[in-house]
Amino acid sequence: MNILGKYGYAFLLGFKRTMEYRLSFFLSILSCLFPMVIQYYLWTSMYAHSTDLMIFGYSYRQMILYVLLASLLTLVVSAGFEWEIASDIKEGGLNAVLVRPLHYFLYRISSFLGGKLLQVLLSLAVIAALLMVYPSIAGQMWQLRDIAWFAAALLNGVVMNMLIFYCLSMLAFWISEVWGVFAGFGVVSSLFSGGVFPIEVFGVVVNRLLDYLPFKYIVYFPVNVLTFRVTGTAVLEGIAIQLGWMALLALLAQVIWRIGTKKYISIGG
Repeated sequence: MNILGKYGYAFLLGFKRTMEYRLSFFLSILSCLFPMVIQYYLWTSMYAHSTDLMIFGYSYRQMILYVLLASLLTLVVSAGFEWEIASDIKEGGLNAVLVRPLHYFLYRISSFLGGKLLQVLLSLAVIAALLMVYPSIAGQMWQLRDIAWFAAALLNGVVMNMLIFYCLSMLAFWISEVWGVFAGFGVVSSLFSGGVFPIEVFGVVVNRLLDYLPFKYIVYFPVNVLTFRVTGTAVLEGIAIQLGWMALLALLAQVIWRIGTKKYISIGG
């Protein structure tokens, strides 16, 4: 079987796994409704009791649109496979891949993207419906080019977050119990990526620091491309930065993998 066939099959397996656990999939979709509702009432109350029309540089309509989109995109970009990788390393499941002509990284990314396909398509359909119902909610009309830039930024955000958590999952080569690391890092990543609220909330100093980190380009950047807060050459610059981080993270993943596999002891599996 050629390379495309092998990893294409892994992509298909990831998609089939999502379809197999349909109830879990739809529950995960519904779970993002709760933070949306909480955010809606939270910001509605804040704007109602504020004398300012703009808070952190956002009008009420802009803030509500941001938190709704950010909650949805946070679900789309979420990884979740780090627990599986840690389990493979700890319990010996990695053996099944090492003895086959498969590259573990390519196998994992193919399976992950296959599992994400339906979620991404459904989320894009919800966003498209939002654009049709409220065509001027962001202040101007969307064009096909704007949707294309957003789709590119979103896809890059999905891959970036996957690479970050793939690198993080490699800690299982050195740490036997990594659930606390995953949970803690997940909270930090969600906050700094703009998945909870706009990163302007953190102030100028933190925002300058975030300019040098990958987090803001996972959720915050795609949302702001769609809502026209990032336009023109800034969109191209942001996508270029995403691609740069993707290349760097992919390289880092390979380095950590090579070092980690030298420490790997095959037990079980």
